[in-house]
Amino acid sequence: MFPDSDDLPQEVEGLAERVRGLIGSEDCAAAAQRIGVTELALTASIPGMAVLVAIVQNYGVDPTWLLTGQYNLVTHRQAMEGDRLRVADILRNQMKQQCAPSTERTPGRPDERSRPPPETGPAS
Repeated sequence: MFPDSDDLPQEVEGLAERVRGLIGSEDCAAAAQRIGVTELALTASIPGMAVLVAIVQNYGVDPTWLLTGQYNLVTHRQAMEGDRLRVADILRNQMKQQCAPSTERTPGRPDERSRPPPETGPAS
């Protein structure tokens, strides 16, 4: 069904666990057909964007939770109100945040690297 968790990085293992939890006891072939993807795509070690979008839309889950395990009301609401392209954008943005060098960030606030350097006056 899904790859052995010993072979996967922790982030991917968490994603696979959440997908398994959503599918539950449903047959993978039936779940794939229901959400409109191939069984091979659904059971891939790292699911593609089309699979992630289909899961978010068909199971009504928060895309941030799907990728990280952390619930985000804002992205959940945006995904439920948006179309496939909007859901894909939310997922891409979340992936970019996950891949950024790790520093402490406050949700909803720009991180320090995105701020322009402070202006300095002429040397006296």
